[in-house]
Amino acid sequence: MKKTVLAYLKWGNPEEGGRQLPPLGPTYSTVARFESQKELWSKEAWSLVIEFIEPPNNALCHRVRVNFLAEGPEELLQPGSVFELMEGRKPVARGTVTG
Repeated sequence: MKKTVLAYLKWGNPEEGGRQLPPLGPTYSTVARFESQKELWSKEAWSLVIEFIEPPNNALCHRVRVNFLAEGPEELLQPGSVFELMEGRKPVARGTVTG
């Protein structure tokens, strides 16, 4: 069974190179770049499934549930782990695992 964790996610705004709007949900999946593996991410990338628990607030932040699309290294989903959601080579959101 895949591990699912809670995370806090902040979408980048268009001026920061982010999306025009966050995805509408209720889920979104893309490649993640974990801070602990930043140099390896293009060779050893992991896709995440993001489940929206609540809509983003005015600052484009919200709580989400996160798990790997396929089996992945569970140590990357420990509390405090930081990741970026990537669309191509462009980071569009930054998340922190909270529990």
